[in-house]
Amino acid sequence: MILNSVDKRDVFSDELHPYIVQWDGTVFWTPTAVFRTYCNLDMTKFPFDVQRCTIFSRVGVTLILARRPAFIVLNVCLPIAVLSLLNVAVFRVPIDSGEKLSYVLTVLLALAVFMSIVGGMLPTTSTTIPLLTIYLSSLLGFSTCSALLTVYIMSVAHRPESRPVPKPLKLLVVCMNGRKPRDRIQPLNEDAKINWKVVSEALDKLCLYLSTSLVLATSLGVAITITNARN
Repeated sequence: MILNSVDKRDVFSDELHPYIVQWDGTVFWTPTAVFRTYCNLDMTKFPFDVQRCTIFSRVGVTLILARRPAFIVLNVCLPIAVLSLLNVAVFRVPIDSGEKLSYVLTVLLALAVFMSIVGGMLPTTSTTIPLLTIYLSSLLGFSTCSALLTVYIMSVAHRPESRPVPKPLKLLVVCMNGRKPRDRIQPLNEDAKINWKVVSEALDKLCLYLSTSLVLATSLGVAITITNARN
């Protein structure tokens, strides 16, 4: 009998049991049954997770199941890493090309597709959320923010020249251009040199630096945590 069985515990429910009849009339009857049991899965470090399942009542049998992660790494983790880099590259696409918004929306759609793929690979009995899913969700949120920032930067680039550029944005342009500290004050009063297109390019460069640092730090932290699962 298995105490943590999810089906009926009657071992005699099936009448099709083999009988062994020997020459002296001795009959051996060994009733058997197939039991279905449950196991709490910890999918936090999927696909490098190791599951330990314990069955039986008086005699405890522990099954240690280690997943083979090569398929998941090559078909899910590697494309996700590539998409994270492509997501950052949107801030290097020129505004005049006309492909900036379509590019970021394509990456957003690809991340959404991979979320559905990873969700289909996970068992429904999991009581924890895998770090891979959290990482993919964070990339999806980051891609959404990138799309919104792209729309804002494009709107900044197409603002009328009659509208004055605020001094904080002028200072941002000077900082992003890498001028010396003693030369950073002079362009603040030169409105002809700093227009809205230059401001949009400075915003693109700032978003590129921030997003690259954020994606690399997040990816490195998740990779270190997942790969140490077998320790």
